[in-house]
Amino acid sequence: MRVASIAVHVALILIGIPFAHAEDVPPDVQAAIRARASEKWPRDEDMQRHTVDEEMGAFRSLVRLDRADHVPGEVLVAIKNRAASKWPDTYQMQAHTVDEQVDAYRRLARQRSPDGVADDVFAEINKAAAAKWTEDYCMQV
Repeated sequence: MRVASIAVHVALILIGIPFAHAEDVPPDVQAAIRARASEKWPRDEDMQRHTVDEEMGAFRSLVRLDRADHVPGEVLVAIKNRAASKWPDTYQMQAHTVDEQVDAYRRLARQRSPDGVADDVFAEINKAAAAKWTEDYCMQV
């Protein structure tokens, strides 16, 4: 039951639907975060508290991020999906990955041919990078 409920919350985050109060972390998500912190730091309450605070903050930031300037909605959803798949047990890494990928997407959109490189050559380089790293904007930059 708990796993299914967490999966619903993650799905809502991924498709960009915020909770009624974006600042709230659902009780089942809180419980899962606390359990992971206790498991990771069984004898260190300070580190447990720190981990819980960081994870809750990261969860909230993912919930609030339902749009990003200069990033199409479907691209943002895909970025969030990949981050959740890669880091299912840590909202901090999901948030970090999303931030990095969104920044890289924006840099790609602004990128211009460097001096001395013909536009068509630069376009081919970008096309090859996009084909090789289809879902990784950081690698394409």
